[in-house]
Amino acid sequence: YMYDVRDYSRELTRYVYRMYKEVLGREAEAEGQRFWCEEMLFWDMSPYQLASNFVFSEEFIAQNHSNESFVTVLYRAFMGREPEADGYNYWVEQLNTGARDWRDVFDGFATSQEFMEISAGFRL
Repeated sequence: YMYDVRDYSRELTRYVYRMYKEVLGREAEAEGQRFWCEEMLFWDMSPYQLASNFVFSEEFIAQNHSNESFVTVLYRAFMGREPEADGYNYWVEQLNTGARDWRDVFDGFATSQEFMEISAGFRL
């Protein structure tokens, strides 16, 4: 039985779509969308691991993001929304002062309470 993308939870499908759109800046091809949904549903890839594959991919790194655009991408990809001023300024300052690096900030988003609540709906 071949799974159709419609078989996946709406939340999971939207999350994978957001990774393509917000992190890579392009539409997901059907095969890629299916691949990542199946990795999460059937092979126990975590939302954290999936996001890491996108955010630290050669395709994303080659886009040469500034700290500011990196933080904006994380808000859009993880939370599905624009950043609020206080959080945005906090994370950008952490990066600009060298207090944290991209991996640290990524971890902050991936393990946040807000994202934990969002990702709870990813399973069927």
